[in-house]
Amino acid sequence: MWSDKSWRRMIKSSAKRNFTLIELLVAVPGVARHPQSRMQAKNFARSTSSGRRVIFSIFTLIELLVVIAIIAILASLLLPALAHTKEMSKQITCASQQKQILVGFSMYAQDYNNFYPALTDDSSWGGSNPWPGQWFVLLCPYMGYQWTPGVRPAKLTTTVFVCPSAVAGVNADDMGNNIQLGIGMSRNIPPVDPDYVKQYRVYPNSVLVTSPSTKLLIADAKRYSLEGYWEFSQPPPVCYALYRIRHSNGAEIGYCDGHVDWVSKNEIAARGASQTLY
Repeated sequence: MWSDKSWRRMIKSSAKRNFTLIELLVAVPGVARHPQSRMQAKNFARSTSSGRRVIFSIFTLIELLVVIAIIAILASLLLPALAHTKEMSKQITCASQQKQILVGFSMYAQDYNNFYPALTDDSSWGGSNPWPGQWFVLLCPYMGYQWTPGVRPAKLTTTVFVCPSAVAGVNADDMGNNIQLGIGMSRNIPPVDPDYVKQYRVYPNSVLVTSPSTKLLIADAKRYSLEGYWEFSQPPPVCYALYRIRHSNGAEIGYCDGHVDWVSKNEIAARGASQTLY
């Protein structure tokens, strides 16, 4: 902010040199804020009109347009970078959330003799629990959420089961109440029942996983379940596999040993074709 002394010093020096555009841009707001300074500027102009000649260098419309153009160019360069940074932040958040979910799986397995929760052990699939009873509902007590099978609470704030890049009805199915959106559990953890419906009610056993570091447990998904390799045989937009490609042209995948990796779209397609993804 310009003080009276600073303004008088600037006025005095202006008789000896021209102003630059930057100086004018800095000085004008200061003058606008100080009526007394504006009056001193008028008095100075009158007192020098018959004496010393003061030369002010003003900026032209062209100079102003050049400055605006430069600002526009800088904005066009920065905005994509900011958008990329925002998406990277969502990707990191998703990976962190999946890591927390994997810890929940581990805690559940410790309490239930190495068994993971079933995909859906509720009445909608012939299970023993009332609906809803999906895997994320069974994990809620380990994640700090007061939600149990058969109880559908009022709308909650976003949970760790919601991918920050998932959009309901666009790249993920909406389970409602902000409980789960865009993160699915694999239905290929042993033991695997050949009956498609019964497999939803099977409680996988972590002891039967021979290679935990390469066995997919959870990942970005369209639904709450990762159905299997048949997903890759479906044409777009039916192909569920495409819906997990939402982080920098790839997806976050959590494995049975507790680590999370980003996998590119091309690698997901290749591992799906060779049936080595699950």
